[in-house]
Amino acid sequence: MKDVERLTLNITEAAQALGISRPAMYSLIHQEGFPTLKVGSRRLISKELLAEWVRAQASGQKETAQSATNTLSGKQTEHDA
Repeated sequence: MKDVERLTLNITEAAQALGISRPAMYSLIHQEGFPTLKVGSRRLISKELLAEWVRAQASGQKETAQSATNTLSGKQTEHDA
């Protein structure tokens, strides 16, 4: 039988992948926009969508930090205007 790469993670695996606790993971899965799917009574997290979610979070924090830096330095960008 050929090994098939799994497309999803369970709660524990996703928490480990993000480096957070299981309770923190349970909090995340209830946030709007967090990529989960329900299969029967189980909650699964898509590996691909989890990676995209992490990138989006990092990008959002980068934009927020840049905006704060611009505000503190008195600079204004098109985005800020």
